[in-house]
Formats: sequence, structure tokens, C-alpha cells
Amino acid sequence: NGLEGRIEFLHHDIKSIAEILPGHSYDFVISNPPYYKVDTLASPNNQKNIARHEMLINHKEILEAAAYLLKQKKPFYMINKPERLVELIEDGRKLGLEPKEIQFVHPNASKPPNLVLLKYVKGGKAGLKYHPPLFVYDKNGGYTQQIKYIYENDCIGE
Repeated sequence: NGLEGRIEFLHHDIKSIAEILPGHSYDFVISNPPYYKVDTLASPNNQKNIARHEMLINHKEILEAAAYLLKQKKPFYMINKPERLVELIEDGRKLGLEPKEIQFVHPNASKPPNLVLLKYVKGGKAGLKYHPPLFVYDKNGGYTQQIKYIYENDCIGE
């Protein structure tokens, strides 16, 4: 992706971000966090539970880390479940992360959204832009033109 030498991956507990990266400020933060609360555990596989449920970290801790890491007026991108939207917006605002853009992701045109894409801005002014729905699959079960375009042009987040 042309990012060699421009990004660095760290493997640490995000709850210790202030100790790991003291005084750092970043131009953007992206998160694909666990979506579900712990009381909804469904899988007997503990690794899947950790990935899907807020067992080791919750959305508030992720929002806190993003707020700590970001420079003023810089964005935080998050994907989550639509049923968590109200608490994500409320908790982000408490930390100075203003929701600025939102897009619902639907499996197909006949189903309700199963994901929501959010863009916050640290220290941003109130005002929320709604993007048209993103449909993943067409009526034949293949990817929609929207999804093909995103994948083929490497433009996720644009």
C-alpha cells in the first residue's frame, strides 16, 4: 500500500497507552473493536469471545485511548453495531470526540444494517453528516458495485 516506513505496528495493551506512548499525538486513529457486551457470550471458543465481546477492553476504554492519542481536530474512525450507536455517540462526546460522519452497512438492500461506520473528530463542532447506506451484497449474492469499488481502489475510509 505504499506505507512501508510510514507506519509502525505495536503489540501492547491499549489500556496502557499513556505509558507506551507518552506525549504522542497522531493524525488519525482507527478501531475495529469487540462489538458485544460480555453478557452476550455465545461461543465456547474463548479466542472468538475475546475478539467479539468486551472481555478485555470495552468501547469506553477504546474511546479514551483514541482521545488521548489524537491531535486536536483529527479523526477517529470506528466500526461497531448499530444497536450500540447511542452509547458510542454519548461516550465519545464526553471525551471530546464529536461524531461527524456516519454510514450504515447493510448485508443487502432488503436487510437492516448490521454495522455502522463512525467518524469522530477530537474537539470538533457539533454537526453530523449522514452517508448513503452501504450495501455489501447484491440480489444475486455477489458484491455490490460499491464494495467492488472500495476493494479495487483501496479507498476504505474515503
